[in-house]
Amino acid sequence: MKGLWWCVWLMALGVPLALLGLAVDSPRLTVWGAGAIATVVVGWPVLVLMGAVGAGGKAPRHRVR
Repeated sequence: MKGLWWCVWLMALGVPLALLGLAVDSPRLTVWGAGAIATVVVGWPVLVLMGAVGAGGKAPRHRVR
């Protein structure tokens, strides 16, 4: 579940930062915002593949026979 919150946090920070950079014509702010967004776009599938998002960050329980 931590991975999901990181994604939400980075998107909530990255989008306004990128838009602010475009509004004030600052390439540095735009790059920081775009980098945060790209981190989420690339990182989200990795978190899903690791099972950190779908299962709540916990490993599935196995029955002992």
